[in-house]
Amino acid sequence: MKKFEANWTPFTPVAPERVTHGNPTTRLAETVAGESFKSGLWEVTPGRFTTAPRGFDEVIHIIKGSGVLRSADGTAVKLAPGVSFLMEDGFVGEWEIHEQLQKFYAKAQTVTTGS
Repeated sequence: MKKFEANWTPFTPVAPERVTHGNPTTRLAETVAGESFKSGLWEVTPGRFTTAPRGFDEVIHIIKGSGVLRSADGTAVKLAPGVSFLMEDGFVGEWEIHEQLQKFYAKAQTVTTGS
């Protein structure tokens, strides 16, 4: 068993080309940083910004804060403490953060198989 310490990075601005409203900043405390698996805590301040992660599936559990995560296909997840969901590889959408939000995440690299 291994206990994890939350060693937070400083808050940094979301890349300007991704921001659609406000001035959101993020920070993280990575607890596991392997080649094919990562986990930790992520925190973000209010604002809106696009997201299109590639190469991994991510399990997300909201610890505190509020907002909405909208998919390009129009579906949405209301973000609030206790909400958990899977963001699959290839997701395209937008984070809209109303109240400073903190999530736990676990990312697993997706495996592609040849034909």
